[in-house]
Amino acid sequence: MPRAQVNAVPLGVYETNGHVVWDPDDETHACWLVDTGEHPEPLFALARQQGLVPVAILFTHAHVDHIAGTGQAVAKYPSIPRLAHPLEHGWFGDPDRNLSAFSGMPMTVPGPTGSLVEGQELELGSTRWKVIETPGHSPGSVSLVSTNLEQPVALVGDTIFAGSVGRVDLPGSSPRDFEVTLFEKLLALPDTTVIYPGHGPASSIGKERASNPFLRSGRAAFSRSVS
Repeated sequence: MPRAQVNAVPLGVYETNGHVVWDPDDETHACWLVDTGEHPEPLFALARQQGLVPVAILFTHAHVDHIAGTGQAVAKYPSIPRLAHPLEHGWFGDPDRNLSAFSGMPMTVPGPTGSLVEGQELELGSTRWKVIETPGHSPGSVSLVSTNLEQPVALVGDTIFAGSVGRVDLPGSSPRDFEVTLFEKLLALPDTTVIYPGHGPASSIGKERASNPFLRSGRAAFSRSVS
């Protein structure tokens, strides 16, 4: 069975996880960079240390802590595609929507060159991935879910964290959409799925289903808590 290697690198003051993803059996050494957050140089350094060749930059969503380093990424890898959900393409150049204006440091960065949409299938070496739209934290949030690995893997952005979930009190957030994302999409994944969130350590769907205080009481309780 194919394997996937996913390494998280905390970036910037928010310690946003940038991820380097690759197939260790792929002789081309191709990799993805997922979320080029603030000060992304350690993400680039990891790829270089592993002898990897970035072939795409993917964004789980376009809040500033996940896109702040896009300018540096473009300078270093000018020819590779940058992919994000089309609902948030305009956020890269809009400090109000990417939330950088609220931090007192308005920021614009180069926008995506392509899109990630529901059901889209991606290949990296011999690994296969599907894009799942997971809105709520932001309208264009997406997760990247493996489809052919013995150990399932999902990069989930700021949806589920180890022991917590993403915020839904931000401009563009939707508690109703977030409820569907959590209970109909992400918790529908196998319990063995390893999840790599946008902040903090990796976990699994099964662990979060059993122990995450926002999820273990069920959908009705979650709905009341965010209504």
